[in-house]
Amino acid sequence: MANVLERVLKRLNGSEASSAIAGALVDLQSGRADKRAKLAALQERRAQALKDFEYAKARSLEDDIADVRRQIASDDLHEPELQDRLTIARATEAVERGKSMALAYLAKTEEFAKAVAAADAIGREAAAIFERDEPLLRGIVSPQGCALVLGAPERWGCAWAGGVFDYCRAMRARLDGKIDKLLL
Repeated sequence: MANVLERVLKRLNGSEASSAIAGALVDLQSGRADKRAKLAALQERRAQALKDFEYAKARSLEDDIADVRRQIASDDLHEPELQDRLTIARATEAVERGKSMALAYLAKTEEFAKAVAAADAIGREAAAIFERDEPLLRGIVSPQGCALVLGAPERWGCAWAGGVFDYCRAMRARLDGKIDKLLL
């Protein structure tokens, strides 16, 4: 019988999926309980065989008992390693999930910045049209100006969007480096 750890590693094929490891750990623990029940039954049958002076049968049962004890010892030996792999897999998945959410946030932030830059450009065009043709437009419409000036003339929406793009680019590079360091 292949040991549990080898079966898990074969099933995962190099990927440390925490749900697969957790399932293998549960299988190992429930299998150990079954093996202990089987061991108790074998020991009881061996004791009965000895009482009945069936020494050949008792000797055969002793071999079966030894096999079950080795299987239980193997499970006991592999459980801490599975526990460690489960902890590592869950931590890795949490880091990856965090990176994924951060990248989704950065993508939406960039999408917003593009929209602000586009709206700002249109607002500047509208302001330029009004300034160019102000005498003609004055009696017909009132100036709306560029609504996307963010506090000061040097902080037009396009300038703000450029800063956001720089921030997102820097954060992506930082996240890539951070993930690599955490996974090493």
